[in-house]
Amino acid sequence: MLRRLPGIAAFSCTACTAALGLLLSCGLPVALGAAESGEALPEWLQQRPNDPQHLYGIGEASGENARELSRTLAVVDISEQLVVSVRSSRESESESEVVVDGDEEVVRLRESLRRQIRADSESHYLPGVEIVAQQRQGDTVYTLARLSRQRFSQAVQERVEALDGELEPIARLEPELTPQTLQRWRRAHDLSAEREQLAVLLESQGTRLAAGPIAFEQVRSRIGRLAQGTRLQLEGSAQAPAVRDSVLDIVDTLGLTVISDESATFQLRLRERSRSRVVGDWTRVTITGAITAVDRVTGEVIGSLEHSVEKSSVQGEEEARARAREALIEEFGKILQQRLLPLLAGQGR
Repeated sequence: MLRRLPGIAAFSCTACTAALGLLLSCGLPVALGAAESGEALPEWLQQRPNDPQHLYGIGEASGENARELSRTLAVVDISEQLVVSVRSSRESESESEVVVDGDEEVVRLRESLRRQIRADSESHYLPGVEIVAQQRQGDTVYTLARLSRQRFSQAVQERVEALDGELEPIARLEPELTPQTLQRWRRAHDLSAEREQLAVLLESQGTRLAAGPIAFEQVRSRIGRLAQGTRLQLEGSAQAPAVRDSVLDIVDTLGLTVISDESATFQLRLRERSRSRVVGDWTRVTITGAITAVDRVTGEVIGSLEHSVEKSSVQGEEEARARAREALIEEFGKILQQRLLPLLAGQGR
Protein backbone atom coordinates (compact mmCIF):
# COMPACT_ATOMS: atom_id res chain seq x y z
CA MET A 1 0.00 0.00 0.00
CA LEU A 2 1.29 3.42 -0.90
CA ARG A 3 2.01 5.63 2.11
CA ARG A 4 1.30 9.34 1.92
CA LEU A 5 4.50 11.34 1.84
CA PRO A 6 5.65 13.00 5.08
CA GLY A 7 4.93 16.71 5.24
CA ILE A 8 2.09 16.53 2.74
CA ALA A 9 -0.81 15.10 4.67
CA ALA A 10 -0.81 18.06 7.05
CA PHE A 11 -1.96 20.47 4.32
CA SER A 12 -5.70 20.70 3.82
CA CYS A 13 -7.29 20.95 0.40
CA THR A 14 -8.72 24.34 1.33
CA ALA A 15 -5.28 25.75 2.07
CA CYS A 16 -3.79 24.22 -1.04
CA THR A 17 -6.46 25.61 -3.36
CA ALA A 18 -5.22 29.13 -2.61
CA ALA A 19 -1.84 28.22 -4.08
CA LEU A 20 -2.98 27.14 -7.53
CA GLY A 21 -1.88 30.43 -9.06
CA LEU A 22 1.74 29.61 -8.31
CA LEU A 23 1.63 26.35 -10.20
CA LEU A 24 -0.44 27.61 -13.10
CA SER A 25 1.99 30.50 -13.53
CA CYS A 26 4.77 28.04 -14.33
CA GLY A 27 3.32 27.54 -17.79
CA LEU A 28 5.39 24.42 -18.41
CA PRO A 29 4.29 21.22 -20.19
CA VAL A 30 3.05 18.38 -18.05
CA ALA A 31 3.36 14.70 -18.89
CA LEU A 32 0.02 13.26 -17.80
CA GLY A 33 -0.26 9.50 -17.92
CA ALA A 34 -3.74 8.00 -18.26
CA ALA A 35 -2.94 5.02 -16.09
CA GLU A 36 -5.67 2.58 -15.11
CA SER A 37 -6.04 1.37 -11.55
CA GLY A 38 -4.20 -1.83 -12.34
CA GLU A 39 -1.20 -0.15 -13.98
CA ALA A 40 2.06 -0.05 -12.06
CA LEU A 41 2.94 3.13 -10.25
CA PRO A 42 5.63 5.26 -11.90
CA GLU A 43 9.21 4.65 -10.87
CA TRP A 44 9.64 8.21 -9.56
CA LEU A 45 6.84 7.62 -7.08
CA GLN A 46 8.50 4.53 -5.68
CA GLN A 47 12.01 6.07 -5.71
CA ARG A 48 12.38 9.86 -5.58
CA PRO A 49 14.81 11.08 -8.29
CA ASN A 50 18.28 11.91 -6.97
CA ASP A 51 19.80 14.84 -8.83
CA PRO A 52 22.29 17.25 -7.21
CA GLN A 53 21.18 20.05 -9.55
CA HIS A 54 17.51 19.89 -8.60
CA LEU A 55 15.07 19.40 -5.75
CA TYR A 56 12.13 17.10 -6.46
CA GLY A 57 8.71 17.16 -4.85
CA ILE A 58 5.95 14.57 -5.05
CA GLY A 59 2.29 15.20 -4.38
CA GLU A 60 -0.87 13.14 -4.47
CA ALA A 61 -4.53 14.08 -4.24
CA SER A 62 -7.93 12.54 -4.84
CA GLY A 63 -11.40 13.82 -5.57
CA GLU A 64 -12.42 17.13 -7.08
CA ASN A 65 -9.54 19.22 -8.47
CA ALA A 66 -7.17 16.32 -7.74
CA ARG A 67 -4.87 17.26 -10.61
CA GLU A 68 -4.35 20.83 -9.43
CA LEU A 69 -4.12 19.89 -5.76
CA SER A 70 -1.50 17.23 -6.38
CA ARG A 71 0.59 19.86 -8.18
CA THR A 72 0.30 22.15 -5.18
CA LEU A 73 1.32 19.40 -2.78
CA ALA A 74 4.36 18.59 -4.91
CA VAL A 75 5.53 22.20 -4.58
CA VAL A 76 4.82 22.15 -0.85
CA ASP A 77 6.99 19.03 -0.65
CA ILE A 78 9.87 20.99 -2.21
CA SER A 79 9.44 23.80 0.29
CA GLU A 80 9.60 21.34 3.18
CA GLN A 81 12.88 19.99 1.83
CA LEU A 82 14.31 23.51 1.79
CA VAL A 83 13.37 23.91 5.45
CA VAL A 84 14.96 20.56 6.25
CA SER A 85 18.14 21.67 4.48
CA VAL A 86 18.16 24.82 6.63
CA ARG A 87 17.90 22.71 9.76
CA SER A 88 20.61 20.33 8.53
CA SER A 89 23.01 23.19 7.78
CA ARG A 90 22.41 24.59 11.26
CA GLU A 91 23.11 21.21 12.85
CA SER A 92 26.36 20.79 10.93
CA GLU A 93 27.70 24.15 12.14
CA SER A 94 28.32 22.78 15.62
CA GLU A 95 28.44 19.19 16.78
CA SER A 96 27.45 20.29 20.27
CA GLU A 97 24.45 22.32 19.18
CA VAL A 98 21.33 20.40 18.24
CA VAL A 99 18.65 22.33 16.36
CA VAL A 100 15.21 20.77 16.64
CA ASP A 101 11.95 21.36 14.79
CA GLY A 102 10.92 23.87 17.44
CA ASP A 103 13.91 26.13 16.75
CA GLU A 104 12.49 29.65 16.44
CA GLU A 105 14.33 30.51 13.24
CA VAL A 106 13.37 27.26 11.52
CA VAL A 107 9.74 27.57 12.59
CA ARG A 108 9.57 31.16 11.34
CA LEU A 109 11.13 30.18 8.03
CA ARG A 110 8.80 27.21 7.56
CA GLU A 111 5.72 29.34 8.15
CA SER A 112 7.02 32.02 5.80
CA LEU A 113 7.54 29.46 3.05
CA ARG A 114 4.07 28.07 3.53
CA ARG A 115 2.49 31.52 3.43
CA GLN A 116 4.34 32.30 0.22
CA ILE A 117 3.15 29.12 -1.47
CA ARG A 118 -0.44 29.61 -0.37
CA ALA A 119 -0.76 33.30 -1.19
CA ASP A 120 1.88 34.41 -3.68
CA SER A 121 1.41 33.43 -7.30
CA GLU A 122 4.92 34.67 -8.08
CA SER A 123 6.74 33.26 -5.09
CA HIS A 124 10.22 34.66 -4.47
CA TYR A 125 11.08 31.49 -2.61
CA LEU A 126 10.17 28.89 -5.25
CA PRO A 127 10.70 30.44 -8.68
CA GLY A 128 10.45 28.38 -11.83
CA VAL A 129 9.06 25.14 -10.45
CA GLU A 130 8.66 22.63 -13.27
CA ILE A 131 5.93 20.01 -13.36
CA VAL A 132 7.92 17.10 -14.74
CA ALA A 133 5.28 14.38 -14.73
CA GLN A 134 1.76 13.70 -13.61
CA GLN A 135 -0.13 10.40 -13.58
CA ARG A 136 -3.63 9.38 -12.63
CA GLN A 137 -4.47 6.02 -11.11
CA GLY A 138 -8.13 5.60 -10.37
CA ASP A 139 -9.29 8.65 -8.43
CA THR A 140 -5.76 9.59 -7.35
CA VAL A 141 -3.40 11.88 -9.24
CA TYR A 142 0.36 11.83 -8.59
CA THR A 143 2.62 14.75 -9.55
CA LEU A 144 6.39 15.09 -9.80
CA ALA A 145 7.74 18.67 -9.58
CA ARG A 146 11.31 19.90 -9.93
CA LEU A 147 13.15 23.05 -8.82
CA SER A 148 16.55 24.03 -10.20
CA ARG A 149 18.92 24.82 -7.32
CA GLN A 150 20.83 27.28 -9.51
CA ARG A 151 17.71 29.10 -10.64
CA PHE A 152 16.44 29.14 -7.08
CA SER A 153 19.65 30.73 -5.76
CA GLN A 154 19.76 33.27 -8.58
CA ALA A 155 16.14 34.35 -8.10
CA VAL A 156 16.54 34.64 -4.34
CA GLN A 157 19.65 36.78 -4.73
CA GLU A 158 17.74 39.05 -7.12
CA ARG A 159 15.01 39.38 -4.52
CA VAL A 160 17.61 40.25 -1.87
CA GLU A 161 18.97 43.01 -4.11
CA ALA A 162 15.46 44.44 -4.44
CA LEU A 163 15.00 44.32 -0.66
CA ASP A 164 18.32 46.08 -0.10
CA GLY A 165 17.25 48.81 -2.52
CA GLU A 166 14.24 49.54 -0.31
CA LEU A 167 16.14 49.21 2.96
CA GLU A 168 19.04 51.54 2.13
CA PRO A 169 17.14 54.87 2.40
CA ILE A 170 15.37 53.69 5.56
CA ALA A 171 18.69 52.80 7.18
CA ARG A 172 19.78 56.43 6.73
CA LEU A 173 16.80 57.86 8.62
CA GLU A 174 17.36 59.90 11.76
CA PRO A 175 16.99 57.85 14.96
CA GLU A 176 14.09 59.96 16.26
CA LEU A 177 10.82 58.02 16.08
CA THR A 178 8.05 60.11 14.51
CA PRO A 179 4.71 59.25 12.86
CA GLN A 180 6.39 59.67 9.48
CA THR A 181 9.39 57.47 10.24
CA LEU A 182 7.34 54.87 12.11
CA GLN A 183 5.59 53.70 8.95
CA ARG A 184 8.91 53.39 7.15
CA TRP A 185 10.48 51.51 10.05
CA ARG A 186 7.54 49.11 10.16
CA ARG A 187 8.08 48.51 6.45
CA ALA A 188 11.78 47.93 7.16
CA HIS A 189 10.80 45.38 9.79
CA ASP A 190 9.00 43.25 7.21
CA LEU A 191 11.69 43.69 4.56
CA SER A 192 14.60 42.89 6.87
CA ALA A 193 12.77 39.84 8.26
CA GLU A 194 12.28 38.51 4.74
CA ARG A 195 15.91 39.22 3.89
CA GLU A 196 17.06 37.31 6.95
CA GLN A 197 14.96 34.31 5.97
CA LEU A 198 16.28 34.38 2.42
CA ALA A 199 19.84 34.57 3.72
CA VAL A 200 19.25 31.44 5.78
CA LEU A 201 17.79 29.67 2.75
CA LEU A 202 20.75 30.58 0.56
CA GLU A 203 23.18 29.57 3.27
CA SER A 204 21.59 26.13 3.37
CA GLN A 205 22.34 25.86 -0.36
CA GLY A 206 25.99 26.86 0.10
CA THR A 207 25.78 30.61 -0.59
CA ARG A 208 26.51 33.19 2.12
CA LEU A 209 25.12 36.70 1.69
CA ALA A 210 26.93 39.87 2.68
CA ALA A 211 25.32 41.98 5.40
CA GLY A 212 22.43 44.17 4.29
CA PRO A 213 21.89 47.91 4.85
CA ILE A 214 20.31 47.23 8.25
CA ALA A 215 19.82 44.02 10.20
CA PHE A 216 16.48 42.71 11.39
CA GLU A 217 17.54 42.98 15.04
CA GLN A 218 18.51 46.62 14.54
CA VAL A 219 15.04 47.39 13.23
CA ARG A 220 13.46 45.53 16.14
CA SER A 221 15.53 47.53 18.61
CA ARG A 222 14.37 50.74 16.94
CA ILE A 223 10.60 50.16 16.97
CA GLY A 224 10.19 47.26 19.39
CA ARG A 225 6.60 46.14 19.87
CA LEU A 226 5.32 48.73 17.40
CA ALA A 227 6.35 46.25 14.72
CA GLN A 228 3.39 44.09 15.79
CA GLY A 229 0.79 46.84 15.59
CA THR A 230 -0.37 50.29 16.65
CA ARG A 231 -3.73 49.49 18.23
CA LEU A 232 -4.41 50.81 21.73
CA GLN A 233 -6.92 49.75 24.36
CA LEU A 234 -7.66 52.32 27.08
CA GLU A 235 -8.33 51.21 30.65
CA GLY A 236 -9.58 53.63 33.29
CA SER A 237 -11.08 56.21 30.93
CA ALA A 238 -14.02 56.98 33.21
CA GLN A 239 -11.77 57.59 36.22
CA ALA A 240 -9.22 59.64 34.24
CA PRO A 241 -11.18 61.78 31.75
CA ALA A 242 -8.48 64.41 31.28
CA VAL A 243 -5.81 61.81 30.53
CA ARG A 244 -8.24 60.04 28.19
CA ASP A 245 -8.87 63.26 26.27
CA SER A 246 -5.11 63.91 26.08
CA VAL A 247 -4.66 60.53 24.40
CA LEU A 248 -7.62 60.88 22.06
CA ASP A 249 -6.41 64.31 20.92
CA ILE A 250 -3.09 62.96 19.59
CA VAL A 251 -3.57 59.32 18.52
CA ASP A 252 -4.52 60.15 14.94
CA THR A 253 -1.49 62.36 14.37
CA LEU A 254 0.75 59.61 15.75
CA GLY A 255 -0.74 56.97 13.47
CA LEU A 256 -2.25 55.06 16.39
CA THR A 257 -5.75 53.62 16.72
CA VAL A 258 -7.89 53.26 19.84
CA ILE A 259 -10.08 50.15 19.86
CA SER A 260 -12.20 48.40 22.46
CA ASP A 261 -11.74 44.73 21.55
CA GLU A 262 -9.07 42.19 22.47
CA SER A 263 -7.01 42.60 19.29
CA ALA A 264 -5.17 45.64 20.68
CA THR A 265 -1.39 45.55 20.70
CA PHE A 266 -1.07 47.77 23.76
CA GLN A 267 -3.13 48.64 26.79
CA LEU A 268 -2.82 52.13 28.24
CA ARG A 269 -3.78 52.25 31.91
CA LEU A 270 -4.96 55.77 32.69
CA ARG A 271 -4.86 57.34 36.14
CA GLU A 272 -5.68 60.73 37.63
CA ARG A 273 -5.39 62.09 41.13
CA SER A 274 -6.06 65.57 42.43
CA ARG A 275 -5.75 67.67 45.55
CA SER A 276 -6.97 71.14 46.46
CA ARG A 277 -6.04 73.75 49.03
CA VAL A 278 -7.23 77.22 49.90
CA VAL A 279 -4.79 80.10 50.20
CA GLY A 280 -6.56 83.29 51.19
CA ASP A 281 -9.20 84.03 48.56
CA TRP A 282 -7.67 81.54 46.12
CA THR A 283 -8.43 77.86 45.68
CA ARG A 284 -5.60 75.88 44.13
CA VAL A 285 -6.17 72.49 42.47
CA THR A 286 -3.39 70.15 41.35
CA ILE A 287 -4.22 67.33 38.94
CA THR A 288 -1.70 64.61 38.11
CA GLY A 289 -2.24 62.41 35.09
CA ALA A 290 -0.36 59.18 34.39
CA ILE A 291 -0.22 56.54 31.68
CA THR A 292 1.22 53.05 32.04
CA ALA A 293 1.78 51.16 28.78
CA VAL A 294 1.34 47.38 28.88
CA ASP A 295 2.00 44.72 26.25
CA ARG A 296 -1.44 43.18 25.67
CA VAL A 297 -0.02 39.78 24.73
CA THR A 298 2.50 39.25 27.52
CA GLY A 299 1.09 41.57 30.18
CA GLU A 300 4.55 43.11 30.58
CA VAL A 301 4.70 46.73 31.68
CA ILE A 302 6.59 48.68 29.02
CA GLY A 303 6.88 52.04 30.75
CA SER A 304 4.95 55.03 32.04
CA LEU A 305 4.53 58.80 31.69
CA GLU A 306 3.26 61.28 34.27
CA HIS A 307 2.52 65.01 34.36
CA SER A 308 1.03 67.43 36.91
CA VAL A 309 -0.55 70.87 36.57
CA GLU A 310 -1.81 73.36 39.15
CA LYS A 311 -4.39 76.07 38.58
CA SER A 312 -5.96 78.63 40.91
CA SER A 313 -9.26 80.52 41.00
CA VAL A 314 -11.00 82.99 43.28
CA GLN A 315 -14.30 81.53 42.09
CA GLY A 316 -13.92 78.33 44.07
CA GLU A 317 -12.72 74.77 43.69
CA GLU A 318 -14.95 73.82 40.78
CA GLU A 319 -13.56 76.59 38.58
CA ALA A 320 -9.97 75.83 39.61
CA ARG A 321 -10.49 72.14 38.84
CA ALA A 322 -11.91 72.92 35.39
CA ARG A 323 -8.89 75.10 34.59
CA ALA A 324 -6.48 72.43 35.81
CA ARG A 325 -8.23 69.74 33.78
CA GLU A 326 -8.08 71.85 30.60
CA ALA A 327 -4.40 72.58 31.17
CA LEU A 328 -3.62 68.90 31.77
CA ILE A 329 -5.28 67.89 28.50
CA GLU A 330 -3.20 70.41 26.56
CA GLU A 331 0.14 69.96 28.32
CA PHE A 332 0.01 66.19 28.67
CA GLY A 333 -1.07 65.96 25.03
CA LYS A 334 2.12 67.77 23.99
CA ILE A 335 4.20 65.38 26.08
CA LEU A 336 2.48 62.36 24.56
CA GLN A 337 3.03 63.80 21.09
CA GLN A 338 6.77 63.64 21.70
CA ARG A 339 7.16 60.63 23.95
CA LEU A 340 4.35 58.10 23.44
CA LEU A 341 5.82 56.43 20.34
CA PRO A 342 9.28 55.97 21.92
CA LEU A 343 7.56 54.65 25.05
CA LEU A 344 5.60 52.03 23.11
CA ALA A 345 8.75 51.11 21.21
CA GLY A 346 10.42 50.31 24.52
CA GLN A 347 12.67 53.37 24.56
CA GLY A 348 10.97 55.05 27.51
CA ARG A 349 12.24 52.87 30.34
